[in-house]
Amino acid sequence: MEKGKELEIGPVFHRRILQFLNAAARPEDLMKPPEKTVRPEWRGGGRNRPFYDDHTDRGQPKIKPKSIMKRKDAECILAERGRISPLQGFFHLDQIVRILDLDWVIDLIRTLSVHLGPSAMGTWEDGGTVEKDGTSYRIAHGALLRTGKVLFIEAACEWNNPTSETPIWNPETGDITIPVAPADNLYCAGHAFLSDGTLLAVGGGGENGNPEGDPSTGLLFDPVAETWDVTKDLKSPGNPRTKMLRSRWYPTVVTLGDDPGRSLIASGYPAEMEIYSENTGTYSLVTATPDPTMDVDTNGNKNFPQLYPGLHPLPGGEIFYAPVGFADNGEDLPNTDAVQESAHFEFDYTATGAVGKWTDRGAAKRTKGMSVLITKSTSPYLQVMMIGGGVTDSEARKFQLIDVTGPSTTWSTPQDLPTDTTTGGTISPRIHPNVVLLPDGTVFVCGGVADTTAPCLLYDPETGIWTRLASLASFRGYHSLALLLPSGEVVATGGTGGRVSDNVLEIYKPPYLNTGGTPPKIDNVSPDPIHHGKAFTITLENNAVITKVTLVRPMAVTHQTDSEQRVIKVDHLQTGTKTLTATAPNGGHPHALAPKGWYMLFVIDNNGVPSKGEFVFLH
Repeated sequence: MEKGKELEIGPVFHRRILQFLNAAARPEDLMKPPEKTVRPEWRGGGRNRPFYDDHTDRGQPKIKPKSIMKRKDAECILAERGRISPLQGFFHLDQIVRILDLDWVIDLIRTLSVHLGPSAMGTWEDGGTVEKDGTSYRIAHGALLRTGKVLFIEAACEWNNPTSETPIWNPETGDITIPVAPADNLYCAGHAFLSDGTLLAVGGGGENGNPEGDPSTGLLFDPVAETWDVTKDLKSPGNPRTKMLRSRWYPTVVTLGDDPGRSLIASGYPAEMEIYSENTGTYSLVTATPDPTMDVDTNGNKNFPQLYPGLHPLPGGEIFYAPVGFADNGEDLPNTDAVQESAHFEFDYTATGAVGKWTDRGAAKRTKGMSVLITKSTSPYLQVMMIGGGVTDSEARKFQLIDVTGPSTTWSTPQDLPTDTTTGGTISPRIHPNVVLLPDGTVFVCGGVADTTAPCLLYDPETGIWTRLASLASFRGYHSLALLLPSGEVVATGGTGGRVSDNVLEIYKPPYLNTGGTPPKIDNVSPDPIHHGKAFTITLENNAVITKVTLVRPMAVTHQTDSEQRVIKVDHLQTGTKTLTATAPNGGHPHALAPKGWYMLFVIDNNGVPSKGEFVFLH
């Protein structure tokens, strides 16, 4: 290739190189490699340092990064950038080839690919659109079925629309099928998976699309037959149709993990929570114990200020409330102080019916942010993380953690998210971000940012390190969703009412899928099903050194909210180049962290590359 000819690199990587070159303020900014990872600066000290900061690097010598270019070359680049455009800088790498040797530029590109290429930042790819026979479907809900397909629920906003279309997308083929529509409008419903893989969807548009009408009918989706049915009283002659006891709009649904299988339904305006029993097909209200010292009403019910509140199951069967969710519609932060007491609800499993009591866990301010339950191999073993949200942009640029392995812990001081570029600069506020747990237990954050050049983010709970990742091509905010696929990829879609991107699918390949290595492949799992606390055998198709085995609960997400997602590390012993013995999680009853049901089983090799997730049934 001669000077002046176009350099043959991908447009996304090309833009990242130009952003790095144009963001530099000094020669030193170009001489050191781009910093794609960042450990948040902790300005406190002593006992109050945050849980993610274990200070393992104390006393260790600082390693100076190797320079990627000489000072004279960096000075030459800055001078040429100022000559071309002091305001905008370079717009093509050919402009550098004109002043520096082509071989030198190619070496620089190779060096930067380690820091800015697909193996470092992952890649977003076009996944097509959700449309069939000329009809496009705006998407607001998504659930990964145990068949590996994704069920979408359209944003059927019209109040006189009695039903919702629910297209099904096959990630492997890209095919879209349209099942017979459910009996009700499910737009803005809540959902969770029952133990047999059936999707329970409750609330939302309600009968004839009227959220203020009669209590909404619960609906059940069979992932194998791909058909909808209404919830029914399974113990009564003729199995009559059952309805929730309260109408709900933007409710959160959480599987409790006890026997018989029950799902908690909360918020959506009513203060009372209720329970759906999959064994009886009926609903019952939760009886809460009043406490004048708590932020509860006279009947003991939590005063949720948000719709779609963040609710997460804890090992003892308690439900933890993180004050995230929707105070109102739209992209703007609420204009009132959103400080609320987080809390946990403890069920009395010995009582007849559903009885329990709320306990405060400390104030926080995260409305229109999102929360996720994360697990670690070191103390604290279980944390809830909140990202973005609040009342001001400053608050929406931060995240917080709380240790939920004990009853008396408090939230960490809010800490800054990473800056948008490796050279510092701004931190984009995150409003309605999507948060997805990846198979290796890391936390992927995308969307919720008006500036589509802002990076997606990855948080490693084991180290507390954030990594900047590739940017989304489209805005993904209010009404968007992102969920993990069995391939280890993440699909994102939806957006805000009327945007073109509402039916466009974007698929993210994390760095672990861009290494060029051969991923491990699961050939067989036995016995089938696997049982709580019992050993099972994993056979691989190819030789691999496996360092981690995880069970991942499939997501059922809407409006960024999915309170059930979790990644459970499974103890294992490699007994051969293609065989492993693993032990299914136990935890006693209730099996709150790993309720009976369908999970994706991933094995992860010594290069951090996961297998395709294989669906297994945990009994």
